[in-house]
Amino acid sequence: MSMAFAVVILFLALNLGVGLYRPKAVRLADKQKTGQNAEGVISDYYTAGRTISTWIMGLTVAATIISGGSLIATPSLIYAKGLVGAAWQNNGLWYGVLGTAVLGKRFTTLGNRFKVSSIPELLGIRFGQSARRITGIMIVVILFANISTQFSGSARVIESVSGWSYAACIILIGVIMTLYISFGGAKAQSWTNVLQAGFMTFGLVLIAVVVLSKLGLVNMITTMDSIDPELVRMPGVDNYLSIPRFISYGLCLMAVVGIGQPSAQSRFLATKPGTSFKPAIIFGSIAILIWYPCMYVAGAAAKCLLPNLNSPDLAFPQLALTQLHPLLAGVCLAGVLGATMSTATALVLTASASITNDIASGAVRRMSPRGIKILLIVSTLVVSLGGVLMAIDPPELLMTLSTLATGSMGCAFTPMFLGMAYFPGTTKAGALSGGILGAGIVLVGHLNPAWTNPLGFHVIGWGLILGTLVTIVVSKLTKHSQEEVIEPFYTDGMVIEVEKG
Repeated sequence: MSMAFAVVILFLALNLGVGLYRPKAVRLADKQKTGQNAEGVISDYYTAGRTISTWIMGLTVAATIISGGSLIATPSLIYAKGLVGAAWQNNGLWYGVLGTAVLGKRFTTLGNRFKVSSIPELLGIRFGQSARRITGIMIVVILFANISTQFSGSARVIESVSGWSYAACIILIGVIMTLYISFGGAKAQSWTNVLQAGFMTFGLVLIAVVVLSKLGLVNMITTMDSIDPELVRMPGVDNYLSIPRFISYGLCLMAVVGIGQPSAQSRFLATKPGTSFKPAIIFGSIAILIWYPCMYVAGAAAKCLLPNLNSPDLAFPQLALTQLHPLLAGVCLAGVLGATMSTATALVLTASASITNDIASGAVRRMSPRGIKILLIVSTLVVSLGGVLMAIDPPELLMTLSTLATGSMGCAFTPMFLGMAYFPGTTKAGALSGGILGAGIVLVGHLNPAWTNPLGFHVIGWGLILGTLVTIVVSKLTKHSQEEVIEPFYTDGMVIEVEKG
């Protein structure tokens, strides 16, 4: 066993230990507080009994957003297209911060006001139970491709240092993540995210410091210029970053669409009520401000030191393996693994909540508390194992659909979330029609060869713009249905009891 692989195995063991032990300790301490009724069981599992502090929440949201795809794709983008990739990815610097600042406090307030355990449940109270089930189905359908890709990314990291077969690596990572997220729920996800964020930070800072000390920043840029002048000039290699492309795809996907990710926003439902959100914004911002510049340096250094890689996606892993001691290379790759694991567990938990707490909510709440607890664990097991099975032999279009999952999800839910949180005039018809249209435009526009990106805007930009316009127009033309709850959403301090469907 190589030293790098030994570090990765140790990292996996730490995640399993923290994910299984820490939630158990917290659950025992909070037993009297959460109670043994159905609502207490569901709240404890999906929102950690609303006991997560805001500093942990900030790191959790940041770690969820920075997936393994970001840690691999960002250096890969710099390697292939040049320093313009940094301008493109800079939108990610305020991706999570924007979501936390715009919706974090609001979702925490509403989550505690209505005692909900999932985002569709909150949407169901505001727009009606049919909206709850429709949005629950949308979340499950869109998330599955992304879940599979995160499992696949985790397996590729292990494969690169172990020499094992891809299938064996998928089984290993699948068993570990399935165990701790299924039995630990939101508490396991939050505490393992803190561990994963620590490894991500250490690994990224380490590799940035090592390559900068070896090359120097100015020499790095000069070397890139000698390889290809387009690497250090706008708009980059192959005219990569045009202004319309930057605005429509960069800003919409990496920033505005960041507001509309249920897997990230649902974490705010687990936050302690009445706490300041400054720590979440501060800790999340610091983490992201460290991670992204280090990724830029890694991509540029890989181009200078390893200019002839077969694939740009190998830039970060090969840089770590060739420039660092095997022990430190293992730490770096554990950071990549942590990024994929943090995102995968958030997606699995969100999909599981949509199935048991929203799509089948009526039947679930007629069960005994013990039966509900077993069902929640089984639901999460099924979702997680489904992702593993899809990742073992992924469909041909899985990676393409996964890339679009974030965009289609954001186009569907950004107008819906903002309308629910801040605009009383938003109706159920407006929210659902705009959300379905936005997601549909992204999927159809990408899969349809005839789509030409009008005005140079990426399809995700059009999905967000048209989805938002339809939400506004339809809301103006329709009335609120009788099942919608309006005033309590916009009256500070009002706490009411809402019958759960």
